[in-house]
Amino acid sequence: MNVGELLVIVTVLVLCGIGIAALALVLDVMFTRVIRRARNTAERMPFRAAGIGFINLLFFSIISIALLSIAQEGASDEGFAGLLRLIAAIILLVLCAFIAFGIAAIARWVGERLSPNATTTRQIVNGVVALELASLAPFVGWVLVPLVAILVGYGAVIIALVWRKDT
Repeated sequence: MNVGELLVIVTVLVLCGIGIAALALVLDVMFTRVIRRARNTAERMPFRAAGIGFINLLFFSIISIALLSIAQEGASDEGFAGLLRLIAAIILLVLCAFIAFGIAAIARWVGERLSPNATTTRQIVNGVVALELASLAPFVGWVLVPLVAILVGYGAVIIALVWRKDT
């Protein structure tokens, strides 16, 4: 690996980090109540949120894969296959949106734990940076940190949207 390739990798990681931080900030500004409720849910019941996140992620992923598989086999009827692909794409889009909300909530939670007296913006940026740096650790960071953040955040968003008791 030469210096140019290393520079490209570092640039991509920095740009992805800036993008994730900006997305988390925008979601927190536009959907403050949802992010706040998901953050509170993640703090109060992280294991339940992770379980619900795992079950829902698995369920909707399997449904999307099944729809895409059926669409692939039924390619002779282009209208039906196109409709199945559209439904699968919508499911995956909603899944990714919920995961983005969950990452924003987890970033806010981590940021509040790291710097409790800072502004909300600083807390979210600190949380995103901490999660990204933790994700750079070999093996554990590559798999465990993103997986736990996604599952707990996704489950917390689902609980926050379904459970009507205001937190």
